[in-house]
This record gives sequence, structure tokens and C-alpha cells, in this order.
Amino acid sequence: MKSYATIALDVSALPKNEPFFDKLAPIFRTRVEERSGAKVTDKADYTVSFALNKALAPEAFELRDTDRGAEIAGADFNALVFGMGCFLHKSRYGADGVEPTAWRGVSVPQSSLRCIYFAMHFFNWYQQCSQEEFERYIEDLMLWGLNTVAIIYPRMNLTSWDDPNAEKSFGLLRKVFSAAKKMNMKTVYQSSNQDFMIPDPRYAADRTDLLGAANLVCPGTEDGYQYMKSLFMPAVVEAAKIGLDYICFFSYDEGGCHCENCWPWPGKGQYNYAKRMSREIKEELNLPNLKTILATWYYGRGKGHETDWPSFYDRIREDEAKGDDWIDLIYVETRDHPSNKYILEHGRPSEKIKVATFPDVCMMGFEPWGCCGAQVAVTQVFSEH
Repeated sequence: MKSYATIALDVSALPKNEPFFDKLAPIFRTRVEERSGAKVTDKADYTVSFALNKALAPEAFELRDTDRGAEIAGADFNALVFGMGCFLHKSRYGADGVEPTAWRGVSVPQSSLRCIYFAMHFFNWYQQCSQEEFERYIEDLMLWGLNTVAIIYPRMNLTSWDDPNAEKSFGLLRKVFSAAKKMNMKTVYQSSNQDFMIPDPRYAADRTDLLGAANLVCPGTEDGYQYMKSLFMPAVVEAAKIGLDYICFFSYDEGGCHCENCWPWPGKGQYNYAKRMSREIKEELNLPNLKTILATWYYGRGKGHETDWPSFYDRIREDEAKGDDWIDLIYVETRDHPSNKYILEHGRPSEKIKVATFPDVCMMGFEPWGCCGAQVAVTQVFSEH
């Protein structure tokens, strides 16, 4: 392919005065001009044009030849960003200009949910960067095809709601969700039954045979449930102000309770409180389209956890028999462990529930943990099937 010192960009076929479409040209221009000696102009020997094609599948795009250069067509704004990312990543850049990619074809995403989780409780770059830097990072991630972001509110780092860092953590949540929504990405807020750094001992969970070292809340009594809801809701309310698409209830690592009202956790404690709280969130915040996710992280691992998966499946199927299909999706980790193969051996608990696979936080085998591992790469990518 020939290298071009100037490239024209044509967005005239796109809707005017509609959200998001005006972001395409600035993103294209900055990536091309930062990586090469080329300039993006109004007229040039090679033109990249954008067009909507509703006949394509959702978020699918097509790159095809035109008399002037190449056209990126997509079913929607997200598809056009993904198509632009394909064009940009496959092209070659040099001091003299850009050699546009010769790849042509249609690309249809295999998974409707392609999510990245930012582990923001390590005082890492995500917490320290500016809003502008983070928005640029979100754009870059979307150019690679991601369409969803997920975060937690780091109660484990705070002493109480009066902690000076509590408002900073809300600011971080706003930074992430607002950047995502500016690019039409979906958002996930996830949490477990975790308490503050200084817990309320009246509602402490029974930690027998549990993982991790965090302070946990027992939701097995009405008082315990209400206390946990008081920990959960402020961040949910803040997220909903910006835009909340998924609520995720996490399982172990930093979660669980072994009391008689909660055990086995997947089929009793976690299941009961997640079912109730997801409904109350939808009703109280008027979020009828909010989807519910249950994480199965570390199900079946360790002493006394043999009933984790069976109890979880039993409860889902009991509810399904009653017409109560309240779970939309479950997270299943992909690390090599016998317990992770349960879903492969037994199938999904319901055909109505989708599954998202996700790895660890890219810190396996690093010592000291939290320095060379968690601080270097603190993201997880979820893929829905």
C-alpha cells in the first residue's frame, strides 16, 4: 500500500446534532497525527469516510474500498468506533505519512459484553490521573472493541463515610462512569458484603472457612441486611446519577458468611441478599432496565465448599420454576482449577442466564503481591457468551 502524507476524513453521511457521532473525527485525527507525519485534512488523495449501515448486526462494522479510499460502515456509533480502531491498528505509521490497512471485510463481535474492570483500590494510576487522561484511555480501550466498564467502591480502604477519602472515592467513581458514558459504554457497579476498614462488630460475618482478610457483614438478619444496604446504596445512587446498566454482587475472596442463616453462601446468603437488593435498587431508584450479575469467583474452593455450586444451581432452578428469572448474567473465572469446570460439566443453570468469563487481575506469580503484580496490571476483561 502507498503511504499518504495527508488523509481526508468524511463524516458527512452521519447524523447531525445527535450524541456521540461528533467524537469520531477528533479521535481519528489525534491518533493519526500523533503517530505519524501525516495530517488529517478536508481534501486529500486518500479519504476515509464513515457511514451507518443498519443492515449490519449490532456493533458490527465493515471496511470496504471506495473510489477515494476506504469506508468504515457500522450499525451504530459503537460499531463505527470499533471499525475505526480496526483501521487505525492495522495501518502503518511513519515520519512520511500513513500506509492505510489493506484489510477489508465485515467484523461481528462474538460477545455482546466486552467489559474491563478497573481495580481502583490500590492507589494506582486510575486514581491519580486527570479526567482528561482517563477519558483518553477510555477512548483507546473502545478502539480495541471494549464496550463496558466495571468498578467497585473501595470500602476496604475507608474507616467510615466520614473518612476524608470517602468523597475522593466518589469522585473516582464519577470520573470513570462519566468517561464511559461520554463514549456510549455500559457501566457495572459491583460489590460484596464488605464492611469498612473499621467494621461494626454487631453485624460481623462468621468467617469460618472463608477466603481473604476483609471485614465482612452478615446479611442473614434483618438488621444485618439493612446495615449492608446502607453500605451498598450510596455508591449505587451516585452511579445511577450518571448511568448504571449492571449491578454485580460478588462472592468470595472478599465476601461470604458461614452462619446458619447464610451457609452455603452461593445458594443462601449471597443469593438471598442479592435477589432482594437488586429488586429494591430497581424499585427505589426507578431503574427497571438494570441487569443483575452474580459472580461465582472461588465457588467450590477449599474445605467446606463442596456445596457451593450445587446449592447455587438448585436455587436458580427453583426460582425459574416459579417464573422468577431475576439473574441476567453470572461471572465464571477462567483460571485452571477443578471448581471452575463445574459449568462446563453441568451446563448453565438456566438457558435464560448468560455467562461472562473473566481471568484474575494479572498478578499471578508476582512477588511481592501489590507491587510488581497488582500495581502493574489491575484490569480484568470479561467476555459474555
